[in-house]
Amino acid sequence: MVRIPLVESELPNSYPVYYRFKQKPDEEQVACYLVPMKDLRPFHEDIRSNYERTLSFIKERFHNFEKSPYRKYNLEKLENAIFNLVESIYKEK
Repeated sequence: MVRIPLVESELPNSYPVYYRFKQKPDEEQVACYLVPMKDLRPFHEDIRSNYERTLSFIKERFHNFEKSPYRKYNLEKLENAIFNLVESIYKEK
């Protein structure tokens, strides 16, 4: 199974929903679905068109968003926290 975001109103098959995104009521509803690999290879045309429309929607929705300017300042702290945790886990074994 593959997790893939799709517009809900255009989904022809009833795939299980993995996650529903929080959206405004007037927006197209997009959810993350669990789709069998056999339906993605080859990419069925109905799923492909829905996926392309979903990507366009996501691109438009987040076109004004920017990365946090603080991210680069926290990388060292994050790396240290992660690697110290990993080291401590291996030391416990």
